[in-house]
Amino acid sequence: MLSKEQREEIRARCEVATPGEWQTDKIARYSDHDECNVVMGDETIECFSYENAEFIAHARQDIPVLLEALEEREEALKGAAAVTNNAMQIIRDITADRDRLAARCAALERAIFENGFKCRLCIQSEKHLCQLRVKGWKCKDGDHWEFDEARFSERGSPE
Repeated sequence: MLSKEQREEIRARCEVATPGEWQTDKIARYSDHDECNVVMGDETIECFSYENAEFIAHARQDIPVLLEALEEREEALKGAAAVTNNAMQIIRDITADRDRLAARCAALERAIFENGFKCRLCIQSEKHLCQLRVKGWKCKDGDHWEFDEARFSERGSPE
């Protein structure tokens, strides 16, 4: 990629060149070459190739356009980089929130297991009627919770 200094040098050369639209003027066609001129205002340059003359003539208009397009792309890339950085920060924040929630869930599961938690439905009926599923845990006989491998999927969530 061109540095800012390189672009400024190219732009400076364009700005001091003869202003206006440059044109080609084909004078003669020979078996081994063409005789052409590049006309730049009051100045004329002789060329032996029509293709080279066309290139030189169009460079006056093409180079500033290309420099402008390059700068626009660089600004767009800066904007894209900012969006990417913001997205990455959001992903980091979501990951941290997920990890905090996972730790809280694990603490709740330990508390349920260690304290012999019973759901209200099981307490009121004095029977095991609990349909509550908590990440692999189930109410057993209305007395306590136990880990139920069948209800625990590969991702660690209820099936």
